[in-house]
Amino acid sequence: MSGAELVDVLGSAIHLAAIYAIVNVGFVYLYRTTGIINFAQGQMLMIAAFLLATFQAWSGYGGGIALSVIAMLLLGIVVYYGFARLLSGKDELTKVAVTFLLALGLTQVSGLAWGSGMRAVNIPAGGYLRIAGGRIPVVSILSLVASGVLALLLERVLRRTHVGVEMRAVAEDESLAAYRGMRRHALLAGAWAVAFVCGALAAAVYVERAPVVLSMSDVGLSAFPAAVIGGMDNVAGAFLGAGLVALVESFTQLYLGGALADAASYALMLVALLVLPYGLLGRRPSLRL
Repeated sequence: MSGAELVDVLGSAIHLAAIYAIVNVGFVYLYRTTGIINFAQGQMLMIAAFLLATFQAWSGYGGGIALSVIAMLLLGIVVYYGFARLLSGKDELTKVAVTFLLALGLTQVSGLAWGSGMRAVNIPAGGYLRIAGGRIPVVSILSLVASGVLALLLERVLRRTHVGVEMRAVAEDESLAAYRGMRRHALLAGAWAVAFVCGALAAAVYVERAPVVLSMSDVGLSAFPAAVIGGMDNVAGAFLGAGLVALVESFTQLYLGGALADAASYALMLVALLVLPYGLLGRRPSLRL
């Protein structure tokens, strides 16, 4: 492999890592605050991408991103009060099954609203970082840095703020949190809103290199191994896991073809679970006697 080819592969890995990192922040944040593993995270990205393509026609690229973020925040609150609120007190299997139903529902609604065709988002021309004859888009680097800042910020919110402590308390025991006077529904609605906003931010990165189609929701399942590898209870771990999985997928696609890229990431997840069951930055749950 020449130096230029290596740089190009790293550029693809950086772009993919930025997408996975933001998607996984949504995965992990919602899990930390609600105890729900949300398999509709990819559909959130898909809807946000369609909204971005729609809003861009009215207000340009920057305005489209801002409007899609606001729309997804509001949609997250609506989904919680109209749907996810019913999961309170349900067992883990029911919660997972319902998120699959939510994913199907969001896909169907998107198909009805925008059809099964392809939409394009016009991205303003950006510069490239040229190394050894190859090039890495500057916007991909900035997106990865921004996703890392987002992960650290949300991790700090969960660990060091009063709201974060209350969110984790609600995730541990909703009934006890309500008894202690915590506004559990407002907190949970906020958590779902953050997850939907993460979908909007990930969509803004995704559309840099790919068109907007219904099948782009598969990114959620592709990103899931990175969340598990990093640690489902650590938002910063989502960023680290995203980088590892993106590198594995990029080099697998180069040498073995794209058909094996997802298989490689799930194989890496299996190995990681055998060695580190709680992920790279995950914590073993404490047992009280």
